[in-house]
Amino acid sequence: MKKLMILLSACALLAGCKTNEANYRQAYEVAKQRYENADTVSTSSHRLERYAQPHPKVIDGDTLQLLMQPVSAVAGEGLTSSQIRNYNVVVGQFRQIFNARQMRQRLIASGYASTAVLASPQPLYYVVTMSTDTASHAAAEIRRLQSDASVKLRAPLPFVISPR
Repeated sequence: MKKLMILLSACALLAGCKTNEANYRQAYEVAKQRYENADTVSTSSHRLERYAQPHPKVIDGDTLQLLMQPVSAVAGEGLTSSQIRNYNVVVGQFRQIFNARQMRQRLIASGYASTAVLASPQPLYYVVTMSTDTASHAAAEIRRLQSDASVKLRAPLPFVISPR
């Protein structure tokens, strides 16, 4: 979007500083054509998206979808930073804290009392049902979530986030 605005400004300057609808339309069409001809998304954002996806990892005989990313506790949302353990079972991932809080409240009403919200630097907000130091406990929680009909999850959920 920023590049589009720069391109529009440059085209306006080249057109003799007379800004009118025709100049804007011409700049828009040029920018649109360049965007449509681009083969890929920028490689840095593509790498970031790939980095932010959980990957299968075998830990203590259990295969977990694991995402290693620094996270911190959201104040008043279930955990403190000192209570975050190595394996956190994620059931929701949101860009807005409001949505994460709403999901946490629904899970608490469904019997998941230890549900919490964690935040990453992106910022993304993760709703977790368990924070534990053992992979086997995390795997058991994932199996419990997958068998619970009241919790509806779409891939890649549930997965485990590890802050280390």
